[in-house]
Amino acid sequence: MNFEIREYNPCLKKQWDSLIMESDLPSFMLLRDYLEYHQYKYTELSLMYYKKNKLIAVIPGNTVNNTFYSHQFISYGGIIAKRNCSLFDLEIIYEDLEVYLLKRKITNIQIKLAPFYYYESQSQVQDYILSKKRIDNLSTKIGCFINTSKHIFPKSSIEKRKLNLGLFNIGVSENYSEFWTVLDKNLWEMHQTKPVHNIEEITKLKQLFPSFISLFTINDKIDNSIQSGCILFKERNTLRIPYIATSIEGRKNRATHALYYSIVEYYKNSFGYIDFGNINTEERINRGLLNMKERFGASIYKSSIYTYNTYFN
Repeated sequence: MNFEIREYNPCLKKQWDSLIMESDLPSFMLLRDYLEYHQYKYTELSLMYYKKNKLIAVIPGNTVNNTFYSHQFISYGGIIAKRNCSLFDLEIIYEDLEVYLLKRKITNIQIKLAPFYYYESQSQVQDYILSKKRIDNLSTKIGCFINTSKHIFPKSSIEKRKLNLGLFNIGVSENYSEFWTVLDKNLWEMHQTKPVHNIEEITKLKQLFPSFISLFTINDKIDNSIQSGCILFKERNTLRIPYIATSIEGRKNRATHALYYSIVEYYKNSFGYIDFGNINTEERINRGLLNMKERFGASIYKSSIYTYNTYFN
């Protein structure tokens, strides 16, 4: 191997977190407190790469049987490296990963990369490296984002009859419990699923990362009930929206229209990008969801999940 590889242990927490915040992908979801809040759900195998005793990269990971995932319980992973890490070093890091895992009889790897604009450099070098391998399965997720510096609302999205802003109280809220009730009901009625986080978990994450997580809601002006809302994850230059939900009454009042419009208006000067999340599951596009987001000026991005066998690379 070309780099010294150490498995993460709690004694290395400070080193890990420092590397993340100095990396090309300085995401709070890659910090140890976020990774570990639901550690009981998985078997961790996170690795740290050293060159001349200096930490230059990490890879968050978990294992299931003979497969290594980076990472099943966060939105993206892959190699998290210092910003000056070269293409050739990143290639070697992936090669060393394969050798290291084979020695542990782990024969499959799944890498889930972030959309390009999450990286400080906006580099797609890891997509390039992985695309050269013998990939067993390539899954592509499609999502919507807004580049705030270039965004213009289509005229149809800001017609007063659709927005109805005067019906609502709009802004940041602390009423996570009520929002989660709306979210749970939405996901079950529409998709027969539950949110990845439960109310206890999101409350704990909010306590751990108060400046990175918030709730934004559209409330009825009369009884102040939540008509629509979303959870916000605030990365360095990207506002990410992992959860959006609208009540039955909110659908009648076009509260979702008010939500999309207000989010952009409130945060367009604070973030370079707003990530409205995936619009497809199992390679099928949710056309209604796509139409709604495009109506407010969103563009398409793709993010890739690479699965391959270590024996053949």
